[in-house]
Amino acid sequence: MKGLYPMADIKNITYLKSLFPTGVLCFLSLCKTHSYTQTAKQLKTSQSSVSRSIIELEEVLGFQLVERQTRPIKITRSGLLLEKSLSECQNSLEQMLLYIRQNNLRHMPLRIGLIESMADCLTVPLFQRLKGEFSNALALTAVSTRLLELLDEERVDFIVSSNPFSYRNDLKRFFILQEPSIIVTSKCITLPQPLSWERLKFIGLPQVSYDKDNSGAAIERRLFNENGLNFIRRIEVDLNILLMRMVAENMGWALTRVTALVQFPGYAQNVNVYEMPDPLASRELFLIYKNNAFSDMAEKIAREIKILIVETLIPRMLHWAPWIKPYLMIQGKSALDRVPAFPNERPSRTSTVF
Repeated sequence: MKGLYPMADIKNITYLKSLFPTGVLCFLSLCKTHSYTQTAKQLKTSQSSVSRSIIELEEVLGFQLVERQTRPIKITRSGLLLEKSLSECQNSLEQMLLYIRQNNLRHMPLRIGLIESMADCLTVPLFQRLKGEFSNALALTAVSTRLLELLDEERVDFIVSSNPFSYRNDLKRFFILQEPSIIVTSKCITLPQPLSWERLKFIGLPQVSYDKDNSGAAIERRLFNENGLNFIRRIEVDLNILLMRMVAENMGWALTRVTALVQFPGYAQNVNVYEMPDPLASRELFLIYKNNAFSDMAEKIAREIKILIVETLIPRMLHWAPWIKPYLMIQGKSALDRVPAFPNERPSRTSTVF
């Protein structure tokens, strides 16, 4: 089997659950973690269940796998021999599965989750561009934290998120866009220039803010906390459409992104758009998928998203806020490369990613 299939970059056993008994999965994980607690966390089960599965496997095999008198956990000599053989078997199966999946892309479903601000401008054109690459498709919209849950639940295979979830080593990422934040008010209000946070406090309207589960709220919290800003009067919403409508109808002002204007041009034509005061905050967007997902398909999706962003989304963004041009970043040659969308444009301010 060695050398017959491309080397798999697979770190977990999600797709092997139906091929290995539970005791074997627990044992393989325990050999790597040397911790019942970590093994239980990895397999999403209880510590007692892991311990029971190991004991049952030992009873079936007729020899001891774990030396229980030592701490940290030590695998017996017999257990090490078994682990070596099982690991070779697991690697071969993983390579086989990856080969089969990557060479049957046209028979795969395309299951993707997107944050709300990108769903409208990406989903339909992305499906149209990839329509020959999948058998059926699923598109779900949610906040970034919920999208990660959908990925873990295997309801989707890819997500477009503004949170990279950097603490998760089992995820792979393609950077797709960096965009600066903006301030929006209704057409009824003209803010004095240069705009300052202090002046925003006294315009007589509350801030229309994102609900705590929205990634936009995370940007606001960090920005405000790091700069000692506090806006007491607030209206919290969980959807861009509500934020845009409230601002357009003069119920408040908001800190948001230009993609919110692109998403709802009907409301956008009734708002004024301003550069935010220092510091200029930006957000990044990523295509995220599991280590054991379909890398060929991920590369195709990332490539098509980049084309859509450059050819379709950015021109629409510049219609509403042409001054953001120097601050837009897109994907470079490799997955996490960031390059200016307009290399000849020179930003006059420093932009910080929150």
